[in-house]
Amino acid sequence: MRSICLYLRQPASALTWIGRGVVLVAAALAVMIGGCNRVQKTRPGWANVSGTVTYQGKPLPGGEVMWCTAKDGISIARGGPIRGDGTFALDTPTGPATIAIQVADLKNAQPSRRVEIPAKYADAQKSGLTHEAKEGDNKDVNIDLK
Repeated sequence: MRSICLYLRQPASALTWIGRGVVLVAAALAVMIGGCNRVQKTRPGWANVSGTVTYQGKPLPGGEVMWCTAKDGISIARGGPIRGDGTFALDTPTGPATIAIQVADLKNAQPSRRVEIPAKYADAQKSGLTHEAKEGDNKDVNIDLK
């Protein structure tokens, strides 16, 4: 005697689809929340640098910090945008660096955030701005333009 198996499939109800949606949303939120609290890790020999750029005692509202250093005999320039409150953040190889502040690009892109600073600050070799980055986090690096 041969037996025949019949698989009866019930149509998916709206509740099943809603249940699946809730599970997917919950999983997505768990992934996003877990990723938000991660501490940024630096590569060996590199540093995270953050701080504030001021000009004449006030936060510089825009521009870019250019951090120029050398690693293994190679010159490396790293840049980080200056936010509206004067703060910046970037990663760079450890060691001594010369620093330039660029504001020329703001002339057309965001003229309301552009502040005229002395031209010497646009050239890392002439700016007189230096800092030595240590491995890990280098917070509260203040760059004061006169």
